[in-house]
Amino acid sequence: MSRLKATVSILILAIAVSACGTGEQDKAVPPTPPEQDDKAETHDNWPGYETRTVRPQGEYFLYPGPDAVFLALPEVIVQGGSAVEVLETEGDWVYLRSGDNDGWLPKWYLDGSDEKPVRDNVQDYLVLKENMQGLLYPDGPGIVDLEKGKLLKPLKEWNNWYFTGIIVYDIPSVQYAWVPKDALLPIGEAEPSEGFLHEGTEVYGYDSFEAYGPVNPEKLDYTMRVFVRKEKEGYIAVGAAGGWTAWTKKENLKFSYDNEE
Repeated sequence: MSRLKATVSILILAIAVSACGTGEQDKAVPPTPPEQDDKAETHDNWPGYETRTVRPQGEYFLYPGPDAVFLALPEVIVQGGSAVEVLETEGDWVYLRSGDNDGWLPKWYLDGSDEKPVRDNVQDYLVLKENMQGLLYPDGPGIVDLEKGKLLKPLKEWNNWYFTGIIVYDIPSVQYAWVPKDALLPIGEAEPSEGFLHEGTEVYGYDSFEAYGPVNPEKLDYTMRVFVRKEKEGYIAVGAAGGWTAWTKKENLKFSYDNEE
């Protein structure tokens, strides 16, 4: 009986020592790693992807989301002709990775190596000759309503299409869209409904001008994008972002952002 008691005592002592451990043993036990939240997830452990090629030539923006409104918020650039990893497809968009960069791109920009390439072709602003929709890509879905007289700046071309920059007055707004080349006319062949007032341009308060005419002018501190609201006897009423309005001489409306016209 005494041997049984002794054996039990030894076992209890061994269990106690094992449970308590020593300072050195505690240091040797690695800490449990913290649980990662969703933000820590990387795409390296995604189940798979396919390798595709971006249309040759030029550069293309990758966007933060698969929606036309994100065309106002380009993040990074992918080089034309480069191989990319397509991680996800959503409608007309693909989520891809190019080197250390990732983002969304309309899937029309993939492949097309057997077609005429998209070329950079930066031109002066042209005037839209009729109301129409700007498209996500040639013959693609409409993403923004464009009104007759709007200024569009060709940035790229493909066959009979221009990829154009759009003057906007609020952010976010769609700032780029494809339109047919024959929908645009040079300034002078069509009347623009918007433009720029350069720094130093004299303007008149809207209500003051309505009541008293062109008195007490003020000068602009910076160049502004404006749209024409109405015209009267050589003057135009213009509007801008934030609801700003004023009158100015019609000749003050320019069709380039800088002073080199």
